[in-house]
Amino acid sequence: MISKLIEDKLVCLSCTTLVAREEVDQHSKIHADAEYKKFYDWIMLRPGVGHVEMNVAKAIFKLLWTPLLRHVSSIMGFKTARSQAFIQGCGDNHITWQIIRVVTESILKELLVPYARLCSERNQVPTVDGYMAWVQGVKNNNYQMLFKFANLLVAFHLMRSGVRKNNSNAMLAGRQRLVPIFFVAQHRIYQRLVLRDMIVRQQQPSPVREYVRATTSYTVTGDETRGEGGDFILEAKNRSTKSWIPPGVPSSGQWIHASRCSERLEGVKTSVLERCGVARQNDASMVSLQENEDRLRAEIRRLKYLEKPQEEVQQLMSLDGEVLHPSFVNFDTIADKNYSAAKEAMRLGTAPKPEKLYITTDDADLTKMTKAEVLERISLRVEALGSEGERERWRKEIQRKKSKNKAAMIELLEELEAQQHQFVEDDNEMDAD
Repeated sequence: MISKLIEDKLVCLSCTTLVAREEVDQHSKIHADAEYKKFYDWIMLRPGVGHVEMNVAKAIFKLLWTPLLRHVSSIMGFKTARSQAFIQGCGDNHITWQIIRVVTESILKELLVPYARLCSERNQVPTVDGYMAWVQGVKNNNYQMLFKFANLLVAFHLMRSGVRKNNSNAMLAGRQRLVPIFFVAQHRIYQRLVLRDMIVRQQQPSPVREYVRATTSYTVTGDETRGEGGDFILEAKNRSTKSWIPPGVPSSGQWIHASRCSERLEGVKTSVLERCGVARQNDASMVSLQENEDRLRAEIRRLKYLEKPQEEVQQLMSLDGEVLHPSFVNFDTIADKNYSAAKEAMRLGTAPKPEKLYITTDDADLTKMTKAEVLERISLRVEALGSEGERERWRKEIQRKKSKNKAAMIELLEELEAQQHQFVEDDNEMDAD
């Protein structure tokens, strides 16, 4: 929204008139040789690293959900449709991070097991270089897929660590490795955001660039390993302030009282809870890391998912046994291709034409489904929506359109999926800018 205003509003250097970009041709009839520049070129937008991290996590969960995370969440106790929808949508940042930690540790260790066994059989010492050479000969697509997942998850750790320690290089290294996955689904806001951010970083004068690098994140506790993005710090402060305002429309006096006294009131609250022996529920949403890592590793071995990496498999399979689309193993190549195409389209001022990524065989075979099957898929997605109001609205829409033909049902399904991909980003657009 703000970035669009910056790009659209120009000033004529001949007469200092503000001109919208689409009005330039008309204005040039008055001043034929006029030059224009952006009126708001003094504004530099910085993406909130907290919101970028949060939406990268959502992109990861969307991409990895069917192949891996759906079964992982079930192993970890999230078995109902509602709880799985909550996990898939990254409804709790703490749980999301705990799951990423469990999955990363489990996959990395299990990927090494076949190589370590081979080294043991040959009486060789396992090495990093040896593993990287060995993995080039892997023919099992399921192994290759998990290996690529591990690369993404390690990059997420690197990005998050860079934010926590105010290390701009680490944050950017991890982020840019992950950015292409925004371009295999409908993450349009963050596609534009990360592209614009890299352009802005290149154009910054040296003093500004150094300032931006030095202020990737901030710490409010004094612990240099617990940095947060300024966007999250501001949100936390706003929530804390609002928590002391009574229900209803607040008066100016209530706002002033809450704003001036929130820190003192928080101190009183903490003291009262400590005296009453009531602990703060900061860790209520955490999951057991070691226990769930052991469960996941045991499940991978029980399924013999990575047992024969040097043998080709007939079908690409999810961890819970669903057949995946054969091209999905190359999701990283498709993502990189779409990312490059988006950069080129931005340079030329044209609309990008991304390649479609199919996760399951059904994704590519909607036209082969019956109308009843399409309706069933729509209903399942509607019931997984987080808001009862949204669920009720879509139920009415289904009732209104279910008498139409299958093509209309497929169009309705695509519309629903597009909304599910987009609604969180729309909510965060102002925060991201």
